[in-house]
Amino acid sequence: MPIPLKSHASWLTLLFLSTAVVSTSGDVLSGLSAYPDCAKPCIISAIQGGICDLDNKACICSSAAFSANVTSCVETKCTIPESLVVMNISRTDCDETPRDRSIELKVVTITVGTVAGLFVMLRFGYKLMISNVALAMDDWLTLATMIVVIPNLIITINGTIPNGLGRDIWSLTPDQITTVIRFFFTTAVLYFALTTLVKLLFLSFYLKVFPTRVVQQVLWGTFAMTALWGVGFVFLTIFQCQPISYFWQKWDGLHDGTCLDANTIAWANAASGIALDVWILAIPLLQLRKLQLKWKKKIGVVLMFLVGAL
Repeated sequence: MPIPLKSHASWLTLLFLSTAVVSTSGDVLSGLSAYPDCAKPCIISAIQGGICDLDNKACICSSAAFSANVTSCVETKCTIPESLVVMNISRTDCDETPRDRSIELKVVTITVGTVAGLFVMLRFGYKLMISNVALAMDDWLTLATMIVVIPNLIITINGTIPNGLGRDIWSLTPDQITTVIRFFFTTAVLYFALTTLVKLLFLSFYLKVFPTRVVQQVLWGTFAMTALWGVGFVFLTIFQCQPISYFWQKWDGLHDGTCLDANTIAWANAASGIALDVWILAIPLLQLRKLQLKWKKKIGVVLMFLVGAL
């Protein structure tokens, strides 16, 4: 999961890799009115240092020495939101176009969501209208999964993407950054719930396929463990910061609060999630030895489960 930067210095290191300042006037102070007050002395000092002439836009926009001079000064004098303003103005003046993949992200999100929704509709349509089969636990878990997916899609399309997902951070306003992180927080919680439901869905399907007592006990034990795993990570994600709002406010370095190490949470979730996936996949594969099938058919069954695991 993406992690908000923890310190003023780390943000500024990221934001000012190529900061440049442009002014086309003969007066050092002209053209600086748009910049935060904290950055003006830094710009004046860099110009007076003789690295670039005031009217030499090409030098100001491309000189690593000029950029380093301004960067080191702004790091100590400006807040993170102010530094973003400096970066936005300077890159705009240097005719740099921010990267924008928001349309691509929206298309992918809508496409994947639509395809998933169609398959779920086909599943329920067949069971309710054609086969007249009673809905089982795996069907209800499929429905629950879609109930979690839908708000996730809505938030992504109408929240995170319009507020800056897929665009360079220097092109965003401080309010947009706070908003996109807040929406990301919500989708992160939904993500952990979603991955848990998918695992439970597979287990509920196996419960129908493998009726033997020992396997049923193993499956129910795994089901309970997976449910607890999911609930634990959902709560851990929600309450990883105190106050909770500090999760989307800490990026600017202007708010007080504490957070658990997000990297540790992410790695713990990834490692335990992969271990659970391997175990859930191993349960049906181990049962293949007992099936009276030719080896070609067994390979086909293995491939079917592997595709499902993907």
